[in-house]
Amino acid sequence: MSTMRARPERGMTLVEITVVLALAALVMTGLAGFYVSSQATWLEAFTQALTQRDATLLVAAITDSTRTARKAVVSSYPDTLHQTLTLYSDEGATAAFRCFYWRDSLIRMGGNQPADGDPAVVTSRVGRFQLATVDSSLVLIELIELPSPGGRPLRLSSAAALYNR
Repeated sequence: MSTMRARPERGMTLVEITVVLALAALVMTGLAGFYVSSQATWLEAFTQALTQRDATLLVAAITDSTRTARKAVVSSYPDTLHQTLTLYSDEGATAAFRCFYWRDSLIRMGGNQPADGDPAVVTSRVGRFQLATVDSSLVLIELIELPSPGGRPLRLSSAAALYNR
């Protein structure tokens, strides 16, 4: 009787291939989830930084214009949540040279009064634009509120003195 030797097995079984593919799918799903989560976090931080930059630019534009004015007047146009700041170059308040106002959720900068076609100071939407003056020589930016993509609005306040008095 001849002895038959068992041949060594070669290759992989279907069960082994299935287990390896399932583990690879789990690892790839985890990596894809981490990538998507990281991208969403980066995008939210980026848009928050843009909103903060726009708020800073808006306050700087108002402050720079206010410092060169001789008189400042705040009016509740169009309403008390969105006011208008008019800056005058002389004490008689006859020649307004700059006007900051809210229209279409943007802060616009115009000449002596709001007009169609005035450019927006920044591209971010503004929810509230509330101002006040103290003796027409100090402009208080009581609240500038810019909606943030993260849900929590960015709130900013400041003050600017009129140096050209």
